[in-house]
Amino acid sequence: MLPLSFREYMAVTGMAKEEAFAEFMKTGGIPYVAVMNRTDEKIDQYLEGIYNTVIVKDIEQRQTRREKESGKRKITDIALLKTIARYLASVIGSPVSMKSITDYLISAGRKVSQNTVSNYVEALTESFIFYPVERLDIVGKQLLKVNNKFYMVDMGIRNHILPRKRYDLGFTIENIVYLELSRRGGKVNIGKYGSTEVDFVTQKEGVLTYYQVTADMTAEETFEREMRPLKNIQDNFEDTYEKACSALESGDFIVCCLLIINKFYELYYYNNVQNDVNAVVAKAMKATSAMSWEEAAPILYEAMDNIMEGELDVDDDEEGGDEDGEIMGFDMSQLQQMQQEMMQQAMQNIDMEQIQKMQQLAMENMQKMMAGMYGNNNNTEEDTNK
Repeated sequence: MLPLSFREYMAVTGMAKEEAFAEFMKTGGIPYVAVMNRTDEKIDQYLEGIYNTVIVKDIEQRQTRREKESGKRKITDIALLKTIARYLASVIGSPVSMKSITDYLISAGRKVSQNTVSNYVEALTESFIFYPVERLDIVGKQLLKVNNKFYMVDMGIRNHILPRKRYDLGFTIENIVYLELSRRGGKVNIGKYGSTEVDFVTQKEGVLTYYQVTADMTAEETFEREMRPLKNIQDNFEDTYEKACSALESGDFIVCCLLIINKFYELYYYNNVQNDVNAVVAKAMKATSAMSWEEAAPILYEAMDNIMEGELDVDDDEEGGDEDGEIMGFDMSQLQQMQQEMMQQAMQNIDMEQIQKMQQLAMENMQKMMAGMYGNNNNTEEDTNK
């Protein structure tokens, strides 16, 4: 059971939204805190009691139930447990490993092993003070086993146990968003896409939804940084992938090629794709540059299929590239010129029905590009709330 959501907190306190959110970030959502006569002293005393009850009694009792013999109990040092809890609270929203926690403790003068740290962290998560969140490789759809993140059950408790009085606003909001997504059901992960990160990826009933969290989106640089990973996720390929598959199966090789090349150019346009994806694209484009439509279509489709499936391995002698977008000797900026040349060639060899298909395709791609650059004003209320 989680503390009050922000919506519930507003309903209980009767505060206006902005005032309520500032108070919610400071005091958290423990139900009694929301209804009590709130002063800093009273809140601190109450949260101290909650924290010590969970840390001392709940974890000790859990250990007693597991191991009747005290010598076999894994959690014997409550001071160490609280030190680890304070450390995890201080690095909310940052990747953490058992090694990094152990190194921190050793640097602070505590001699402790990674196995011991792992046992104590497990105790903190089993008591639901902290929630571990695994990283998901978005391309390969696989969970990564290292450098998970931890989020805390309540911001009031976090503010209570940390010694400093000023906190990172962005990570506080990120923690609140994580708790809200958890309330809505489904699996919540951190998304990894190449060298970039998506703050949260939710999986519910087979549907993936992506969320970026930041305290301030007014700066253009911040907006571009936060939105860039979302524009490049290969899930955006799905519509093109299905249309290209249909075109290939029906023998519309020109339409298949143009669909895929347009999507590849869109990747280059956003200019933040990891090297292994770039390598797959460049290898396919280089291989098909002198081929007929019929010969090129299955190769281009295979490249897109590999990206969708996360099969991004290329031959060792074909990897690498420079920072100017040249990979395997193929300049990615040639994609736009190749699009134009292929369109002109296509106009000379196809009938009116195919021309109409390509015109419709070009219009759809332009609309998607414009939506990516300037935003979509037709978002639903649900989309806006995300």
